[in-house]
Amino acid sequence: MKKNILIITLFISIIIILPIFSLKKESNKKDITKIENNLSIKDIPSIKNLKKIKVLDHNTDTVFDIKIKDYIAGVVRGEIPANFEEEAIKAQSVAAYTYLISSIDTSLKSPSSKLKGAIISTNPSSHQSFVSEDEAKDLYKDNFKKYNQKILKAVDETLGQLMTYQDKPIIAAYHSNSSGITESAKNIWGNDVPYLQPVDSPLDLEVSINKSSRSFSVEDVRSILKKSSPDIKLPEDKNLWFSNENISPSGYTIDIKVGDKNMTGSKIRSIFSLKSSSFSIIPEGESFKFETKGFGHGVGMSQYGANQMAKQGSSYTEILNHYYSNISIINILK
Repeated sequence: MKKNILIITLFISIIIILPIFSLKKESNKKDITKIENNLSIKDIPSIKNLKKIKVLDHNTDTVFDIKIKDYIAGVVRGEIPANFEEEAIKAQSVAAYTYLISSIDTSLKSPSSKLKGAIISTNPSSHQSFVSEDEAKDLYKDNFKKYNQKILKAVDETLGQLMTYQDKPIIAAYHSNSSGITESAKNIWGNDVPYLQPVDSPLDLEVSINKSSRSFSVEDVRSILKKSSPDIKLPEDKNLWFSNENISPSGYTIDIKVGDKNMTGSKIRSIFSLKSSSFSIIPEGESFKFETKGFGHGVGMSQYGANQMAKQGSSYTEILNHYYSNISIINILK
């Protein structure tokens, strides 16, 4: 019972992730963070009048004030490559705004002492990545003016647009690139969410980051497994170390037998630093090869899939309605 309560408590909003994006290095999205999705549309009037919010800078551990528009622009800079198509960037802007609105509601109703009076943090492991204009100058270099104007335009054209399901802001989960089909939230976080269901994303397979591999020596694999589970027992035959893999219809490992333990695909991904939990484990002589498809947890919007859809002429609303099932998009600022 306590375990189920913990799972429900931990399951709630978007995941945001790793280091700041560059145009050459892609980040992925982490696990869902603590945001209670209790906000109803009737609560919006008290929130939409906010012009500025307080944000905790996790690097300096200081709180700063920022206009909501400027905050969303900073998140978009941090969460999606600026050389992506405009419609994909607009889709990311709406996802970032939806996340923020839920965060505001949570912080107002249940303030966290860790935020030091702020609404949200720039820590990508717990909230959304954030890149200021000054940081963007270093990130984009000679392309700063072009890329920054592109992002500001996308934010201007979407600010106030909120994704909802049954009159509540959705859990706007997103990731970098899927296995070709997005994953169910239930298979990753244990809770079934009606709008976070698997959808086809075949265009993900067309991008270079979709497939990757990592090889580890047998001793390295043993060491990593022992560090994660000190009492694990591994057979003498290394070919029997991994067995009974339970794979979801989307191609992600739900759980797998490792020696005498059962481990989730997400845990294997984490301890071996794999790009996703859509993986195959192949014994090769005195090593193991981990081949992966996709980048990130696979739930919700695929950013690369969104970009490929935009290249084919899809609008940002078409992208969002594809990746989030049966949602509505409303403008709360009108």
